[in-house]
Amino acid sequence: MFSLLLAVHEALTLILFMKHLVTLLSLFVTINAGAFTLDFVAVNGATLPPSPLVINVSGYDNVSFSPGFGSALEVGNQYESDAGTVSTSLELDAIESVTVTFLGANPTNVDFDIIGPNVGEAVSIVQLSSASFLVSAQGSNGIGLQSVCFGAVPEPSVTILAALGTMSLVFRRRR
Repeated sequence: MFSLLLAVHEALTLILFMKHLVTLLSLFVTINAGAFTLDFVAVNGATLPPSPLVINVSGYDNVSFSPGFGSALEVGNQYESDAGTVSTSLELDAIESVTVTFLGANPTNVDFDIIGPNVGEAVSIVQLSSASFLVSAQGSNGIGLQSVCFGAVPEPSVTILAALGTMSLVFRRRR
């Protein structure tokens, strides 16, 4: 009888441990996941080529903007938002393109805020890889890439190591 009670107690302890493990892992993923918005205000006047424009996003890493073949891009104030507000943006004239590459953790929920397209003009956004996108203007007047919004979840191994470290502290305190 005593061995049966001991086995039940160990099973309940294991279940409780697993419950805490799942809770901590989900908490760390939530805490470590980040949402970022990158705009071009700090680099107004930058031109590319000759080299790609690399912008550091605090709390994430770098994001690279490389002009497509034959494209000469500039960060300026040529385009207006739908509300009529002139905004700093990466300017793409007709048939120009830029490759946006996220150099940190793979991005999630990537959204490009485009301003200035007129009736009949279009923007093409093609995902080249999990961390790279091609944005191109298709029309006569061009467009402005005002900002890029994205989320990033850290590598699973980092999250697991952080969770295990915290769990060891939690269980150490209990003893």
